[in-house]
Amino acid sequence: MKQSFKKYERLKSKKEISELFKSKKNIFRYPLKVFYMPNNVTNHRVLVSIPKRNFKSAVARNLLKRRITESYRKNKAILLKEDAQNTFLNIAFVYVAKEPLPYAYIDKKINVILQEIANEVYR
Repeated sequence: MKQSFKKYERLKSKKEISELFKSKKNIFRYPLKVFYMPNNVTNHRVLVSIPKRNFKSAVARNLLKRRITESYRKNKAILLKEDAQNTFLNIAFVYVAKEPLPYAYIDKKINVILQEIANEVYR
């Protein structure tokens, strides 16, 4: 399976983003809070948010966005192997830590979060 992150996998619609943050389905595993909800498209779509109030420097925000996106790209197979029911999700990753954490730590947490989402959505 290809481990790519195409443009159509990004969540960009303001309407869908606001609905996603209003949804009650979320998981908190430090350093990430993850919101998710089913969508009616044929793939999972992802949004990564790093608050400007915690990281004033755009360089730091972009570094964390790259780390989270890369980790999702490597671990998205966890969600894709469960797609027998054709339920696809909109997912928002919000970084809540006050300091940048190493990639290995973020990767481990995203793996745990995606396992939890798969277990809850695809039971």
